[in-house]
Amino acid sequence: MISKRVIFLLIIYLLAQQIYTFEKKDFVISFSPAIMKGLDINNLHLANSLPRLLFLNLNNALNHKLSDEEILSIQENELNILKTKYLLELSSLKEKYDFYIFNANYNENEYLILKDAINNKLLQIKNLDSTLIIPTESYLSIKFMENFENTINGDIVNSENCDLIIKSSIEELDEWIYLEIWVENKILDTEDLIYKSVGSKENLSALLPEISSKLKTIILGRPWASLNLQVDQSGANILLKNNKGSIIRDNMDFLYPGLYNVEISKQGYLTKNISVELDDFEQLNIEYKMIIEEKGMISVQSFPAGADFYSGATWLGKTPLLIKSPVVPSLLTLKLKGYNNSKYIYSKLSSKNIDIFMESSLIDRNSIINVKRNNFYESFSYFLLSIPLSIISFGMSSDYGYAYNNEILDDPYSSESNRLMQLSTTWYNVYLGSLFVNISLFINTIFDLVDYIKSTNNL
Repeated sequence: MISKRVIFLLIIYLLAQQIYTFEKKDFVISFSPAIMKGLDINNLHLANSLPRLLFLNLNNALNHKLSDEEILSIQENELNILKTKYLLELSSLKEKYDFYIFNANYNENEYLILKDAINNKLLQIKNLDSTLIIPTESYLSIKFMENFENTINGDIVNSENCDLIIKSSIEELDEWIYLEIWVENKILDTEDLIYKSVGSKENLSALLPEISSKLKTIILGRPWASLNLQVDQSGANILLKNNKGSIIRDNMDFLYPGLYNVEISKQGYLTKNISVELDDFEQLNIEYKMIIEEKGMISVQSFPAGADFYSGATWLGKTPLLIKSPVVPSLLTLKLKGYNNSKYIYSKLSSKNIDIFMESSLIDRNSIINVKRNNFYESFSYFLLSIPLSIISFGMSSDYGYAYNNEILDDPYSSESNRLMQLSTTWYNVYLGSLFVNISLFINTIFDLVDYIKSTNNL
């Protein structure tokens, strides 16, 4: 008898063969050279400089959200490709089917197999609309290319492989430049004029923010917002966090609208947290002047008293004592004969009163740490040694399972198929057992690691 596990796996495999998911990886954008109309020879550089400037303003965008229209267009295209593929496969099966009907060496088993294959293929074609899955919320990574010469990666661009082409036209009108920007969407097979304006030759770059704002909406396919933060101190650390406190990134362009927190910090200055709420398509500018942090006083006591107190390598006196708050973070060390050295890391959250209980030197901290470390190394070694068993048993189970699937196509009740099924099941059970061992040893390794880390911190 075929085990229930094997039957279940076969059913899952056959169902998986009937479902196709959308796997397009990139949304490719190219910049075509500007079309020149009546430009003076001294202004020809604008034809290439404009696409380059647009590229520099937009190339930090991360992903494109497919619109409903784009999803429908991609789905229709994928369906046509799959239908063509299935029809070719169906044609090949029918040729083999006709060959067996009119061949003198007629084989009943081959005939039935081909007949079932043809019926399954017809069923695939009939149910094609329900087998292609494209998520309604689909995001594609954006890849930028320049169409007028080599791409950023050095590959030649084929415009047929681009999803969006940004085109521009520059026309000289006396002392002015007339500018138009088009966007060609290759997925929807549309081309739209999104911007037109007149500007001076010298101040053409002043139009870029407005052009980029319109292009962002099309390129991202979603609402966006930008935050421009100007800090008076160079080298300040700026972190952008969402409303859950998770760090997003240091780039504050192409954001999703919503609530954010900006943390501005620098050694010697007060840390500032600014809460901002960005609306759709908002471009917010913030200027901030950092405030110098005034140092207070801290009290340091040791038990027993009289320990030498160091900040880094600088001796500050014997405990108890009162000192100015050191620059954070600072490593504070207490030394006293007959006692182990005690270390304390002073941070922004530290109390103004530091009380440290020193330990007798009779406690051999190094021995304790070594024992904890050796326990961790031993546990980790056992875990590593257990991994090959899982890999080997899984491979053996898969190999015998594959051989079993091939064997039952010829004779599902043969002694060989039963043998292969039993071997596959046995190795699969070994695989499950080895997984349990892997997980148990891994958990034990984690416990020993935590114990080791605690010992180094506590001693």
